[in-house]
Parts: sequence; structure tokens; C-alpha cells
Amino acid sequence: MSNPFQLDWLVQAGVLALLCGLAAYLAQRGIGSFNDGVRPLLPELYKGSITRRELAARSYRLSIGFVLSLGISYALAFEMLNPWLLFLPADVIGVYAARGRTAAWLGGLWGAMMSAFLQWMPSMVHELPISMTMPLQELYLPVLLALCMVPFLAIQKQFGWKRLVISLVIGLGASLLLAFTGQQWLRGLDVLQLFSISMMLSGTLLHMALAAYQDRKGRAGREAMAAQMLLMHEEPYRKLKRSIPLYMLLGGLLALSVHLHWLGGTEVSIPLLYDAWQDEAPSSVWLASIAAAEWMRAVSFVPLLVMTALTTGAYGIAGLTMVLPIGYLAPNPVLAVLIGMGVIAVEVLLLTRIVKLLYQYPTIRESTDYLRSSLHTMMELGVFIGSVLAVVKLSAAPYSPAALFIFMLLYAVNEAAGKPIMRIAIGPVGVIMTALLLNGMAVLGW
Repeated sequence: MSNPFQLDWLVQAGVLALLCGLAAYLAQRGIGSFNDGVRPLLPELYKGSITRRELAARSYRLSIGFVLSLGISYALAFEMLNPWLLFLPADVIGVYAARGRTAAWLGGLWGAMMSAFLQWMPSMVHELPISMTMPLQELYLPVLLALCMVPFLAIQKQFGWKRLVISLVIGLGASLLLAFTGQQWLRGLDVLQLFSISMMLSGTLLHMALAAYQDRKGRAGREAMAAQMLLMHEEPYRKLKRSIPLYMLLGGLLALSVHLHWLGGTEVSIPLLYDAWQDEAPSSVWLASIAAAEWMRAVSFVPLLVMTALTTGAYGIAGLTMVLPIGYLAPNPVLAVLIGMGVIAVEVLLLTRIVKLLYQYPTIRESTDYLRSSLHTMMELGVFIGSVLAVVKLSAAPYSPAALFIFMLLYAVNEAAGKPIMRIAIGPVGVIMTALLLNGMAVLGW
């Protein structure tokens, strides 16, 4: 177990406290949040249409499933913090706090607590008679494969079966070719990882290409409409530009935290980074491939993020999430901070141009709705299948029937109670609770 008074721990606790404190402060001031469902409601808070208590309750309901499913389970499985575990609670703290100073202090306390969690959790988990770390890593494969299918499911929903079949043939062909030939120049990635990253990239590119082809006519008229629509966003955009120094500080801290391996990216990159960071000198091509997958995932959220930013005057805590890969691509901490700050500033300054393009290409703008819907569907499926595999791996020989019974009982009780725990969360929560009960039985000698 790490000594909490070591200098490196104090630095980590200080950086994470500053990061979460700033995130909570931005939420309290109504100029930033991590939860996409909370950001559009921030202007209503200052208009008096919703109280802080009501917004905090709504933020909690929108966040708890992701904190329990991806936040805690990924932290336990891959021994690194993640944005869901840090920033979704910071949102709740920020919108509930009556003053910015209170939000900053409470958010900072949460960040320091998560630093302690990151330091002590691995040792505590590894000391259990029945490990839950290795079983929880079973989440990785089904989630990775589910993510491969997200753009293709979105293509089917938006463009129909015919274009889905054509896209699948192209995507599978390219991905299989890369998977079995690319290991020579992509050192560190196995066949499955190469295939998965290639499927995500090719599927997203094919989806965007189909959408752009649909919008090939009528651009002149849409350009005039885009100019008119941007006039409506002038005041929120001025608010965003005034907050650029705070966003830059946030971007620098995010990139630094990722660079120092305290913080992972998203569900796409965390398992891949876990493998990469086991190597003292991971291949730059390997890390660039992970970054490419992360950036392609970000594409599906760009329209939502930029449109809500220009409508509300509030920006995402991770920006367009383009800053996260900067951390593990940067050669040193100083450059990670400087580039992270610069990326966030450039994002804000380019918001109006991005929105103008989205108005000119409405099918591309609509395609991201299909991508997010497909992402939720496939993530729910992948997380549940991974949870079942985790329970199977968790159950040592004497406890096999008990493990499966406990897991199914927890799932049935949640369904009967009206799903108080979201379906995307009940699988990992069931695994963790099953593991704790089995460890209790092992300690008692049952």
C-alpha cells in the first residue's frame, strides 16, 4: 500500500484536486459540465426555471449508472481513473453548491479522494482471497467488439439494410487485411485490437461519407441559413470566449493527468492504454493507433458538443475530447500541458466554423444522433455480456453455482424493482457485489 505522505502522491492529489475543483466550479458558474444531459439545463438554472436541488437530483440520476458501470468497474479492472468517476460527481457537486468557492473546495476534495482511491485500491483488491480485478477485465473484449458495430448499426438505422451490407463488406475486408498484415508495423497491438480499431475507423468514415454524399446538393441555400443561425449564438459564444483561460487550464491539467498515467481516456482507449502502459517504452505507432480510435469516437459527439456549447454558453469539461490523446502522445509533461491548453483554446475559437459546416451538412449532423443511439445500445449489450463472462471467471470451483445464482438474483431483483440501477450498470455492479459476497464466504470458510 502506498504511503499517502510520499511526494509523488501529494503531487497527484494536488493535480487531481485542482482538476476536479475546477470542473465543479465551471458547473456551478454554468459555463461547463461533463454530462451532456446537464449542459443544456445550465441556462435554465440561472433563469430560475429550475432550482439547484432539482438540477443536482437530475444530474445524479443521469450520472449514477455510468459512475457505477464504467466508472468504478473500469477503475477496478484497469487500475486507472476515468472521466466518469471524476467529472460526473463533480457536475453534481457544482450544480448543487450555492457558491463557486464551495463548489471548488468540494470538487477538490473529491479529486483528492479519488487520488487516494487510485493509490490504495489496487493493493486492497489484490489482497482479497478471490480477485475481482482479472474477472472485471473480461468486460474489455465484449465492449471492444460492441464498439466495432456502433457505426454499422448507425448506418442501418439511418440509411437502411442495403448500404449496411455494402459498408460491412468494405469495413470487414479492410479490417481483416489490416489485422493480419499490420502487426509488422504496428508493434504491440494483437490481431483483435487491430481488427477492432480498423472496424471503428472504417465504419465511422463510411458513415460520414454516406452522410456527406446525401448532402451533396443544395449547399448554397444552406450556407445562407447557416449565417442566419450563427447570429442567434453570438451572446453564448462571447460567454464561451470569456471563459477560454479556464478551459485552457482544464485542458492542460487533463493532458498532464493522462500523460502521467493517472487518468485514462474513454471506454475505447482505457483497455488499450492499460496494455500499452505495461510496456516501459510503448511504440509511438501503437499509441498513435489508440489515439486515432479515440479521435474517431469523438467525431460522433462533436455536433452535440458544439451545438449545445453555442446554444448554452457552456463547454464540455473534456472539450471535444480531442485533448485526451494528447496526454499519451506528448513526449514530456511540459509539452502535454502546453499542447493540451492550446487544443482547448483552438476548439473554442473554431466553434462557429464547425457549426457553420454542420448547418451546411445536415445529414452529417443527424448522423451523430444515430451514432450516439447505437453507442448506447451496443454498450449496454457489450457491458452485460462482459459482466456474465466476468462472473464465470470470478467463480472459483467451490463457488461456481453460488456466483451465478447471486448474479442472476441481483439482476432479477433490479428488473422487478423497476430498474433502479440502469441496465448498463447492473452487470458490473452485480459482478462487484457478487465478488464481495464470495470473498465474505471465503473469509468465513463457507
